[in-house]
Amino acid sequence: MLRFEDDPDVLVVDNNGSYAIRVKQFSVGVYKLGDTINDDIHACFPDASPTKRAFAERNRLQLSLFDATPASPLPAAVRYACNELIVGHFGNPRDGMAKWYIGASLVDELGRSSWAWVERQDLKGIAARPTRTREPIVPFSAREAEPLDLRPRRDDSAAQSE
Repeated sequence: MLRFEDDPDVLVVDNNGSYAIRVKQFSVGVYKLGDTINDDIHACFPDASPTKRAFAERNRLQLSLFDATPASPLPAAVRYACNELIVGHFGNPRDGMAKWYIGASLVDELGRSSWAWVERQDLKGIAARPTRTREPIVPFSAREAEPLDLRPRRDDSAAQSE
């Protein structure tokens, strides 16, 4: 938050524990959307709370200014008219960040979510795979048998009965 304290055009807004960066008329929310690189962005939306769903609702209202019906796919002329942007990242503590996107989500009158537009972002150091690697997990049934050193144990009670 302190990074923007000298810039009057940039605000960090806290709305019920969900933060967004407001730059003039644009809001940018940063949210975790999935856990792995295999998660599909088109099935993941920041709608886990009313605050996060409000981004998509405000975009729908913004598009209504241009007489656009928020149906997918949107015409290119209005696709980028949304002011509520999402930075969505995918990852987990074990593998690190796997991928991230920027886009604008929408919700229709029935509450169904879609993306007005979304673009994957690639940076050096963040490849299309987890940032940390680990040895592959080998099922127990496929592991090499370990040699066992078995020696018979003398039972003292049997020796005493003789």
